Amino acid sequence: MGVFVAIIAAAIRLQFLEILELRVIFLTFYPAVAVAALYGGFGAGLLATFVSAVLADYFWMEPVGQFGITNSADLISIVVFLASGALISYLAEAAYRAQARAHKAEEQSRLAAEREKAAFDLQQSESKYRELVQNANSAIIRWKRDGAISFFNEYAQKFFGYSAEEVIGKHVNILIPEQESTGDDLTGLFQRIVNHPESYVNIINENVLRDGSRVWMAWTNRPVFDQDGQVLEILTVGSDITERKRMEEELRESKSRLDLALRSSQMGVWYMDLLEKKRNFEEQVSHLFGINKAE
Repeated sequence: MGVFVAIIAAAIRLQFLEILELRVIFLTFYPAVAVAALYGGFGAGLLATFVSAVLADYFWMEPVGQFGITNSADLISIVVFLASGALISYLAEAAYRAQARAHKAEEQSRLAAEREKAAFDLQQSESKYRELVQNANSAIIRWKRDGAISFFNEYAQKFFGYSAEEVIGKHVNILIPEQESTGDDLTGLFQRIVNHPESYVNIINENVLRDGSRVWMAWTNRPVFDQDGQVLEILTVGSDITERKRMEEELRESKSRLDLALRSSQMGVWYMDLLEKKRNFEEQVSHLFGINKAE
């Protein structure tokens, strides 16, 4: 850039040679140096200054058409021009750097404001999420892949009888008995969930409260993965279904007792499905009346 603008300045100077003659030799070169320094930096400004001085020496200083300075006044003028060009280049570079710093500071300020706003929005979002989770009418628990509990919402605290401070960092097995009252083995359940979360999305199992009493819970498990696709945590949401399980068990027992009573009394029971117009009867009816169910 320095060479280009110096040549342009020389061409303009030659255009007005008849008017200016040999006066104010560097008139058109100062703007060239300034433009080169503003757009190309300090180095481009110095290069434009040097090339301009060489062109001025060749075209307008005695002896014209040759390189070399024989007049002391010309020597002084070219030295002054070189010094002025260097100063202009330095000032232009300083102005450019100051402008760049100001732009950078403005950009950093804008980014900082955006980060602050994003952090505030995230904090607000997390606050709303935490409030929602804490006030949920379900036990919400997070535990790490090693089984250590990392979150225990208020409902879980009230339901299981532990405060968050008591269970955070403790193993989730504190809530899981080794064996259900039905006889099913729950040893290593948490590890199976971590290893195969897709197989344990929705499960029902027995849990143990702080006082040792047992409850039935329906759990929904969601794995949280790290950037490598490995399970980092398990987020689990549980609902108490103890009463439902009790009613189901009572219903099974009632049906079992009824079946036993019917078989013992030599009575048969049959009924008609009016909607489908089908009849159904117990096995005892087949024995009493010799009717085949397939008929």
